[in-house]
Amino acid sequence: MTGVRNTTPAVIAIAVLLAACGGSHHKPKTTDHPKNAKLRPPTEIGVAQAFASAYLRYIDGTAKASTLPDATAAVKTAAVSGGVIPANERVGALSLLGLMPATGVSGGVLITARDRARTLYAQETLARARPGWQVVNLLPPDFVQVFVKQNTATIPEPAGSHGPESAARAFLAGYVPWYYGHGSATAIQRATPALRADLRAHPPNIPPPMAHLHGQVKGIGMTRNGSGWQALVNVHDAASTYQLTLGVQTVSGRWEVTAVSSQ
Repeated sequence: MTGVRNTTPAVIAIAVLLAACGGSHHKPKTTDHPKNAKLRPPTEIGVAQAFASAYLRYIDGTAKASTLPDATAAVKTAAVSGGVIPANERVGALSLLGLMPATGVSGGVLITARDRARTLYAQETLARARPGWQVVNLLPPDFVQVFVKQNTATIPEPAGSHGPESAARAFLAGYVPWYYGHGSATAIQRATPALRADLRAHPPNIPPPMAHLHGQVKGIGMTRNGSGWQALVNVHDAASTYQLTLGVQTVSGRWEVTAVSSQ
């Protein structure tokens, strides 16, 4: 769960309005808003929207990365590396829901799009370039998380896995709310001191459109991993289903989660 700094939401609201109306016939005047002195040049909005629309066509399989407008060569390479929606996963055309400032990224714009089945998020970063603006960075959607299947919910419990699974569930009870920005790291239990320190050092960065999401554990599959265990956890929210992998080991006589990663 990797979601425009030094900008104002008012400017992006204009872009959202344009996207929602398909290029509205009414263009708001700068005097319509009390914060008009802080509005970014319309050309920047246009570049952000044009790139987002073209990029959605690319990941939808109807355009080429080489046609992405106002994008550096590195951005076009990132688009290709990020991949496209597999043909068998396409459910209607993607539509641009909106653009808004990306948290903690100077010039960052969060792209929100949806087809008939799911919501996707990507992020573009703009910088000044002659004669106007250019897209200089791209974070594609995490297709691994978007399209992962719930394949562990029915795995039977292996012999000896009850203790490790209990530790994993206790950990997830605090970790999942924290991961979505709804809980404190201090509520996370059954984690080693090293893992706790790592989580505190890397708090979650929740994009604003995802702040309302709440993850739910839908299934846990336990497998042996050397002297310990590995927990494969399916987590579901309103936007996607994805998998977490937990490492579980005995520490001072009890089972503790030593590592967590997403797949």
